[in-house]
Formats: sequence, C-alpha cells, structure tokens
Amino acid sequence: MTTGIERAQAFDNQPIGGGGAATLFHESRWLTEWVAPNSLEIQAEYENLTKGLASDWDKILACFNRVLDIPYTSAVRIKVSVDGRTFVQEDAWLDPAQALMAPKLNCSNRSFVLASLLRQEHTPEQVWVTLGNLKLDGLGGHAWVLLRGNQDYIMETTSPRIRTPITHSEAHEAVVFFNDREVRVVPGRQVTEPFSSCWCIPFLEDYLDKRACYNLK
Repeated sequence: MTTGIERAQAFDNQPIGGGGAATLFHESRWLTEWVAPNSLEIQAEYENLTKGLASDWDKILACFNRVLDIPYTSAVRIKVSVDGRTFVQEDAWLDPAQALMAPKLNCSNRSFVLASLLRQEHTPEQVWVTLGNLKLDGLGGHAWVLLRGNQDYIMETTSPRIRTPITHSEAHEAVVFFNDREVRVVPGRQVTEPFSSCWCIPFLEDYLDKRACYNLK
C-alpha cells in the first residue's frame, strides 16, 4: 500500500502555536509532544488493555478498539476558570493522558491516544500520527494513525464500525507524519481547513464505510 510516507521528507520539528493554537492558553507546542508513550497514564492503560494477550496483533486490536469505543465529537471544547478568569478553547488538542479522561474525542485526539498506546511495544519508525485530507466529494482535513511493519495499516480512528486496520484506501491523502521523535512532510501538499470539518456530518460514518475503505483485513 502506498501511504505517502515513501515521499515524505524529514522536517524541522516546528512548533504550532500563536493565536490559533489548539491548546487551552494558545501556547506553542512541538508536534512531537502530542505523542506521549512515556505518560504514566498511557502506560497503565496499555498494561490494563493488553493483560493476558499473547499476540502482538491482539494487543494492537485491543488499543484500536479502546479508542473506537470513545464517543465521537467533531471538536473538543474545554473551559477552565483560574483566579476569576475563564479560558475557553472550542477545538482543543489534548495531551493523550487528558484525552483518556475526556467524555468525547475528535479524530486528532483519538489519533494521539492510539499512537501513544501503540508506541509501548512498537518503535517510532512503526507508529505515525498522520495529518492529511479525506477525499470524499472534495477534501476535508482529517487525522489517523499509520502503523508500519511487514504490512502497512491505516488505523482509521473515527468510525466505530471499522474495527480492522485498513490495508488500502484511495481516500486518505497524507500530508504530515509525526511521532514522538520526528516529523515528516509530503512536499507539495497541505491539510485542508477547517481541520475537523470532515467528520461533523453524522451520516459520514456510513459514507466512509462504503466509499473510502477497501480490502478490510
């Protein structure tokens, strides 16, 4: 399967931030910080999920299903009051440990959690959060996880009915790959804005199942 990472080039780990940052206080963060395999909460969650499982594939599916069981929302809204001041972020990126406690998550936060879980027993070169576009009657910004090995898999974290990693998809156009170590970018591509819009239509789960994914295995 051609996932796009074959064309991707190493990129300086530039921070994302400023007025439009997805963090609560709009502070800058390195992309690699959103994958957190060293988080104690992530490590405990992985141990609980994989207890008694012998095969690597069963462990992968246990992590995958854990993320798919989290209710979906197109944007994570958070609100915090500090010393009489209230801070609101309408579309937040959460640390994976925070995301585990959230009642609902969008595609980006789900991908951060899944990548952090998979990194417990897989190398950085095998696990990549992917920011790109979902090509369904146009383009919409999206996020998913790429798991590399003898077979490459797209881990589509948004549709609860796709419980098996995808081995082929003509609809997923990758732009940025990152893990907790490095960032790679496919030249000449950019992520469509608004980033989370492609999943705000309820029927799109069914649409994805029928139109975007092939050779489910």
